[in-house]
Amino acid sequence: MTLRASGFNIDLEGIVVSDEKLLSTEEVANTFGLPLNTLIRYRVSGGGPVFTKAGKGINGMVKYAPQDVRNWIESRKVTSTAQAVALDMSPK
Repeated sequence: MTLRASGFNIDLEGIVVSDEKLLSTEEVANTFGLPLNTLIRYRVSGGGPVFTKAGKGINGMVKYAPQDVRNWIESRKVTSTAQAVALDMSPK
């Protein structure tokens, strides 16, 4: 169990919180060039980047860790259109 206040890095049994700012849906869309509606649809259907939700219902706050978005983008790399089609058709 590690706890460092000055570096904002906390590791409690595999849970890591870093000093990297969490991003809103709009910030992810703008920063990574993803359509806003695509991110919203992925939150409902699955298949998108991991996100954190605080609060209930439509008014709940949704935030993304930048590394989670980068990992999701990395996981979608393909070398052919056939792979891209298979990736889009894979179960969520």
